[in-house]
Amino acid sequence: MKIFRNVRELSLMINARIHASPQALTQVTQDSLAASEIDFGVKTKVQHLESFSPLPPKPRYRMSEKNTLRLAGAATEVRRF
Repeated sequence: MKIFRNVRELSLMINARIHASPQALTQVTQDSLAASEIDFGVKTKVQHLESFSPLPPKPRYRMSEKNTLRLAGAATEVRRF
């Protein structure tokens, strides 16, 4: 069954934040594309594949616990209205 009969070329970009290692994400992506070739009767060609784990954030400024508690209290009061 070819549901993409009239399509000659298609570009796909996947941007996902998931809880997995970069290696696992790469493998799942490649396996899914291979399955798509079979399921949809298409050919796939990977031009660029990048899987990575971003570094933890390094905030430039940190709020003190006192300010954080004050903000949490303000949010609670706003919810009461």
